[in-house]
Amino acid sequence: MTRFQGLLSFKAIRTAYDAIRTGATSQSEDFFQIRPLEVTIDPEPLDQLRERVMAQLEVSLDELIRATF
Repeated sequence: MTRFQGLLSFKAIRTAYDAIRTGATSQSEDFFQIRPLEVTIDPEPLDQLRERVMAQLEVSLDELIRATF
């Protein structure tokens, strides 16, 4: 560890210690708060996937007969 890295570590530790000692609050208090989930599906990739699946599933009657016999 270089002298500069040691100084940065000391500063980080000192900052954390001061925050605990003074009772400083941060946004981490909201960590355990339950929030509603917001889920969205982008329709473009879904449409592309649907087209690929349908292309694989579309089988002509001729191909079906050949595959079964």
